[in-house]
Amino acid sequence: MVGCGDSTEGTSPSQTGGTAGVGGTAGVGGTPGVGGTPGVGGTAGAGGSGAGGSGAGGSGGVGGSAGTSNTEPVALATGPGGAYDIAVDSSHVYWTTDNAIMKVAIDGGSTIELAKVERPGAIAIDDHDVYWIGDTNFSRDTISKVSIDGGTAITLVPAYERGVPYDIAVDGTHVYWTDLSIGSGGIMKLPLSGGEPEQCVFFQKGIRNLIVNDTHVYWHNPKGHQTSPFIRGARKTDTGPTYDITFDIPTDARAIAVDETYVFWTTKYDGLGFRAHEYVDNFNHQIAYEGFAFSIAVDGTHVYWTDDGTTTQDNGAIARAKIGEWTATVIAEKLPEPHGIALGADHVFWTDSESGAVMKFEK
Repeated sequence: MVGCGDSTEGTSPSQTGGTAGVGGTAGVGGTPGVGGTPGVGGTAGAGGSGAGGSGAGGSGGVGGSAGTSNTEPVALATGPGGAYDIAVDSSHVYWTTDNAIMKVAIDGGSTIELAKVERPGAIAIDDHDVYWIGDTNFSRDTISKVSIDGGTAITLVPAYERGVPYDIAVDGTHVYWTDLSIGSGGIMKLPLSGGEPEQCVFFQKGIRNLIVNDTHVYWHNPKGHQTSPFIRGARKTDTGPTYDITFDIPTDARAIAVDETYVFWTTKYDGLGFRAHEYVDNFNHQIAYEGFAFSIAVDGTHVYWTDDGTTTQDNGAIARAKIGEWTATVIAEKLPEPHGIALGADHVFWTDSESGAVMKFEK
């Protein structure tokens, strides 16, 4: 017996430790990233609890794999035949072929024939309709339209006899077209509400490329019909055009484009030109480019163009230059024969006259 205060030589039994806690479940890996951003790893599991001991926490989840960026052009449509002029709105792309006006959703899908037209020329769109220059006896002398939703095509100007329409544009009130007539060429317009065509720009022989915005009409006169080629702009007024922009260019333009500050033009051998259209300066400027610059389009940050290359090699390209920096950069190359170009919010679209393709590429 052990008395109070007395001790016995020996060891008391030890207390038993608690059961080790169970490790937490490993976290679940993150969802694969979009456009190349890695996924986020899962959260580490919580360690189990136990009396006198602790469990090991679960390991963190494995991060999701990186997504794939769209770095190659995407075909929205392909032939047969060629694809030529192009326009785009917020939901669809519209273009001409050898014998039709076509459309397809900007995200892809089935192509839709809006109208059967032999050898259509240029096209333009507004919120309701597609407008085009038709081909009658190879002279492209009708102006027509069809709803962007499809339906029966309507001829607005049948058998246009006073000249040869070449380019077309539309604003909120009128459809406009250029007239190649040698004698009294100019720009014609027709109210969207109907009526008779009227001439709004006079005595511009051989007039070709046409741009219309809220305030002005712009066009190009080639060298063959003038002392030197030039680009001109006329302010739209109720009493007729006021010519307030005129400047010579060194070689004929293949196409023109306009933003809030500049007029741009392409040439076949001399790259691109641009000039401030409000006479901020009185000089033509150049974007150096070694290729065959053709169709052109501009947004708030860049000017884009097609390079149709040569007809014997797949050496066409799509290029652009940042406004204010003016260095040409090729963004798609080794293309058959790029033709028309149009810009959406996030993509550049173009047609190919050799392959018949309609393509898009992320800006």
